[in-house]
Amino acid sequence: MNGLKFSLMAVGMVAAGSVTATAHAEVLNVNFGRSSDGPLFDGNADYTGQGAYVDAGNDTWNNLLSGASAFPAGGPFTGLVYSDGSSATGVTVTLSGSGGSENRGTDPDTLELLYGFITANGPSDSVTISGLNATAYDVYVYSVKDNSTDAEFTVGGSSFTLTGDVADAFTEDENYHVFSAVVPTAGEIVIDWEETGSGGQFAQGPFNGFQLVAVPEPSSLALLGIGGLAMLQRRRH
Repeated sequence: MNGLKFSLMAVGMVAAGSVTATAHAEVLNVNFGRSSDGPLFDGNADYTGQGAYVDAGNDTWNNLLSGASAFPAGGPFTGLVYSDGSSATGVTVTLSGSGGSENRGTDPDTLELLYGFITANGPSDSVTISGLNATAYDVYVYSVKDNSTDAEFTVGGSSFTLTGDVADAFTEDENYHVFSAVVPTAGEIVIDWEETGSGGQFAQGPFNGFQLVAVPEPSSLALLGIGGLAMLQRRRH
């Protein structure tokens, strides 16, 4: 009996160790903006830090920036890295559309991620992430600017409009939205977005950046461990 208990507990502990070892999700962070922006960036619009999805200990971002007010080069952008700094091998980001790249203004309370953005000039503006391996991802999209902020995002057939007036804190469904468990099609996820506000030249449909977080799958080892612990519990009764 003691030997049986030990072996089942060992299986459970091995499984639990496996889950812990693989608990860190695959996270791809992308920041859009205009290079040489200030004053918040001291002339540098690169972002390093946490987003609404907190990936503790990992804060690396891919900064896809452009000069002046031009739309960043369409890509595909390669050489991307995950939040922990490891290579995102095979993953690319491609932009399509005719928008520009702007900054939010000079508000000193603005979170840096929400400062610079790319704009939408029509319903055909999109960002395509290719080369994805996981079966599903949570997609965090960010949108905020000082005026006429409305931007409608569509991912995986679902749409949501952000009206991001708040830029000093991450506020769900105001300056960011999460599209949950989006399944890639042929290894791709497409983020479509368009301007839906009013205000003439200031109705720009801002897109500040995104986070792509792989949804973990339960491993067979973890399931075995759970089953083993269940058997042990039954034997104790």
